[in-house]
Amino acid sequence: MIEELMHPLLQYQQYSTTFFEWWAFLFIQYFLNVPDQGSALLTHITNFFSLLAGIKEVSKHVVGLRSPVDTYYPPTYSTSTDKFGLLIHLHGFGSSGAYSGGSYLKLTQALPQGGYVLMLPNAIKNVQGTRYWKGTDACCDVMNMGVNDAKYIRSLIKKAVGTGRIDPNKVFISGHSNGAFMSYRFACEFSDLIAGIIAINGATFYDNGDCVSLYNSAAPRKMSILSIHSTADATILYAGGRILGATYPSLEGSIARWQANLGCTVTDLISSGESFTADSASHVAQVYVPVADSCPAGAHIEHWKVVDGVHGPGFTNAFRTKLVAWMDAHPKATE
Repeated sequence: MIEELMHPLLQYQQYSTTFFEWWAFLFIQYFLNVPDQGSALLTHITNFFSLLAGIKEVSKHVVGLRSPVDTYYPPTYSTSTDKFGLLIHLHGFGSSGAYSGGSYLKLTQALPQGGYVLMLPNAIKNVQGTRYWKGTDACCDVMNMGVNDAKYIRSLIKKAVGTGRIDPNKVFISGHSNGAFMSYRFACEFSDLIAGIIAINGATFYDNGDCVSLYNSAAPRKMSILSIHSTADATILYAGGRILGATYPSLEGSIARWQANLGCTVTDLISSGESFTADSASHVAQVYVPVADSCPAGAHIEHWKVVDGVHGPGFTNAFRTKLVAWMDAHPKATE
């Protein structure tokens, strides 16, 4: 079942963080995540003995004591000297990397076959045992616990690029639902590290100043954004909405904010005339692109509008093929 954002956790509109409650939270969180920590420790040990045995590749990577990250490699990864692209996919609220990137989106074959290493990290669990990413103010750190997921994702990128096998100009972040909010959050903070993001049924900050204030680099943002949104999404509304009193922008609002962030001179998109069948229910995705020459070199923003699609469309192989082609066409611009 596709994860739904309106989880029972979201009934909590406030959470008092007195000194006692804060330490109680840490205690509970530790034991909720013990299986992850044990698995992470076991993976560290396995990796160590694999290195002693001369085995160079393992299927899981660990940063700190987070849950091990399922990682999928192109077929020629072991034999080729080429560098490969990287996609880190972020699951939705209450979901997991294995479900969202595997069972649901079925990226585990399409991305490696397309020449990309695919990483499927898991978010940590809140006090109810539900995984969440700290994306924007609207989604989904509803208890304001302040976990820094952006820095965690940055550490995954640095570790992967540090192997020497990843092309730093072909690093992408994708996400569905809460993962899409997190993708936008990461772009706000660390757009200098990625070629682009792919946000599926999510939104950016309502107050664009919150996004702008997160970026600490003096360099202009040079990246690409692909925003995929279903017009009949009843969970994250195409027209924008509110989650526990926090507003998120419409699709058009997210586009306009990021056109401003990228230095584009026009704050909307135009139809490219292209469309394709996006999901198993035969819903059509219409492609919208920037007005010619309206964005600086190295900056691009695009929208695939899934007409009458829902929050968790059953995307097709054609969709996945086009996704890889879009990534191939939008590497990070070099100076």
